[in-house]
Amino acid sequence: MADTIRSLTNLLSLLANNVTGEISEQDLRDVLVSVMAEDNKVAGDFWNTPQAVYHYTDKTAYGNTLHSQFIYEACSFGNVLHMDQSTGGWYLADGGDSALQGFLGLAMDSYTANKSQADILIEGLVCNSNFSTTFSREIGSPICLDQTGDGSIVIISVTSIASYIRIGAVVISTPMSITSADSTSTFWYFRPEWTVISA
Repeated sequence: MADTIRSLTNLLSLLANNVTGEISEQDLRDVLVSVMAEDNKVAGDFWNTPQAVYHYTDKTAYGNTLHSQFIYEACSFGNVLHMDQSTGGWYLADGGDSALQGFLGLAMDSYTANKSQADILIEGLVCNSNFSTTFSREIGSPICLDQTGDGSIVIISVTSIASYIRIGAVVISTPMSITSADSTSTFWYFRPEWTVISA
């Protein structure tokens, strides 16, 4: 029998009190594939860091994700957010304001203010074709939190004069062409380091 991804309600009914031994091996397999499906869409992701070569869909992110989060401030896919310590909700991060640089995450969709049930990436691979020009010839370069206050990112260059919070790096070129350092790239790896880089 094929493993089946089931709804939470259906899983709870499958896992009722097991006093008569009615929970089958297949029921347990269904539970496993159901709870792992959202964050492990590619075989091996449970044990490995997501690899860009396997992901082609624009405006997607894969990795360590927090679900059912509360968004206090409207944001778009790919905006860097910080968690407010007093409420546990998320606001746009700002590299120029130390109060807005705490626990960082990345919006995995566009959300309106006061939106619940949001998904926040705290480490993983991001695919966004909007950055293909920005990332051109920048593979491996550090990506940092911008100081504009809108949760945007910036690539550090030798002409930069300010200090930045490093949050990731451009990782590869387009899928199936990962050896060409001159290609544009739609992928970057989000991994906040909370370290300051002074160019």
